[in-house]
Amino acid sequence: MIRRLRAKLATERRVVAVIREELDKRAAGMSQELELVMKDNSGLRIARENDVRALIHENSNMLDAMQAMHEEELEEDLVEAEGAMEVAGAPGDGEILE
Repeated sequence: MIRRLRAKLATERRVVAVIREELDKRAAGMSQELELVMKDNSGLRIARENDVRALIHENSNMLDAMQAMHEEELEEDLVEAEGAMEVAGAPGDGEILE
């Protein structure tokens, strides 16, 4: 059970890394679009730049919050499982461990 929880935590961390990578790619694309817009519309440049930066920052904060919640939940499950293992006794008492 503990191995499964650790594997689930590792999987969640990989998922978050993939999401982070995708957001970074999107942010880079937005920055490129922003540069083009700035060249075309120098008067609107500041407002659009601030909007894009705010969106990038918001996405990053949401991802960080999601990652923290997933890790906290999985770590709580892991601690709970380890506590249950201690209460149940040492392995080898006829129990099959996963």
